[in-house]
This record gives sequence, C-alpha cells and structure tokens, in this order.
Amino acid sequence: MKLVKQDLRNIDRWLAKNDIKYVDIRYELMDHLISEYENLENYPDLESFLIERLAWCKEVAKKKQIALQRSYFKEVWKQLLGLFSTKKTLFILIIICSIYGIIYPLLTSKQFKWALATPFLVVFLYQAYLLFFKSFNAKKQKEYISISALIGVFSLPQLFLYCFNMFPNEWLNNLYFLIPYISFGTLINIAAILAFYEKRKVVVKEYEFLKVYLA
Repeated sequence: MKLVKQDLRNIDRWLAKNDIKYVDIRYELMDHLISEYENLENYPDLESFLIERLAWCKEVAKKKQIALQRSYFKEVWKQLLGLFSTKKTLFILIIICSIYGIIYPLLTSKQFKWALATPFLVVFLYQAYLLFFKSFNAKKQKEYISISALIGVFSLPQLFLYCFNMFPNEWLNNLYFLIPYISFGTLINIAAILAFYEKRKVVVKEYEFLKVYLA
C-alpha cells in the first residue's frame, strides 16, 4: 500500500502535534514510518499505526537531538586539533607570543590587556557576523534542530570569555598564564568558525531538500 502526499502531510502534522517540533527530525521519523507502514501485510488505519509508534518516535527524537548536538561539538574539537597539527599554526603562535613579549614593557597593564584581547574580540565579532548574516531565516531556525545545533557551536568557546574575570588578579597579571589562555581561547573560537562552515554545508543541503519534500 502506497501512501499519497496528503498522508505524508498528515504524518508530519501528527508528529508536530505530539511535540516533535524539529522538521529535520520529523523527516527522518517520517521516512521510517512510511517504509514500515507500506511494508505491513495487514494494514491498520494510519492513525492507529501512528499512535502505536508514538513512544518509539519520541525516544528516537530525543536520542537524535543529543547525538546531533554532540556531533557538532565534536566537530569543534576536531577542527581545533587540526589547527594544532599544522606547522603554520604553531609558527603563527610563536610570532604572536614574541610580539606580545616585545610590546609588554612599552604599554601600561590596561593597554597590554586590550592589545592581548583584540584578536579574541575580532574573532568573536566575526562569529556574530556569521550568526546574523550567514545563518538562516529567524523563523526557520526554530524549526530545525540541525540549525539550532549549528548556532550552538559558538557557545562552548565563549566560556573562555565568561570565565576570564573568575581568575585572581595575580594570574591575570602573569604573562605566562594570560598569553596562553587568550591564545587558546582565540584558537578554539577559530575552530568553532571552521566547524560552523563545515556543518553549514550539510545543513544547507538538507534544508533545501526538506523544503521541497514538505512543500
């Protein structure tokens, strides 16, 4: 028994009505439900079939959300390790640390901290640019878990910014702590940008496909 397009829309609305709100997760569930229903020998009515599979759908949806969010954070760490594995990155870090060592005696403590934080802030502003101009329609963002997870890749690196004022002043005035801390925070933010671009390509492809599928 083949389901018609109206049946597919009914399944989609039924899943949404039962708190499975993300479209990309609903699509995966629909794909499985449609195949399972069409392969049954004795067909129940569609609504009875869906009610019987509701608990399974919710369990799969929850696991999918967790797995997807973890995969995006793993991509950040993958990109970070990729940065550390290149000689170019290490060379740039050495140059930057040397420059900071040279200008340190020439600036006041406040000026030096601003100079040290500038690369971090530039990367942060670029992330804001990506979210506002390279993301997706605001309404659609709420409908796709993949897009929500995509935006979430920038949350982990910001811990370095939030935690900055938690350290004692003697640490913040110590170059051997301050330079590595800011440098690592900048690198992990750069890794998040690279992860954003890597995952965005996949999301864009799925987003366009789903718009056609559910038109």
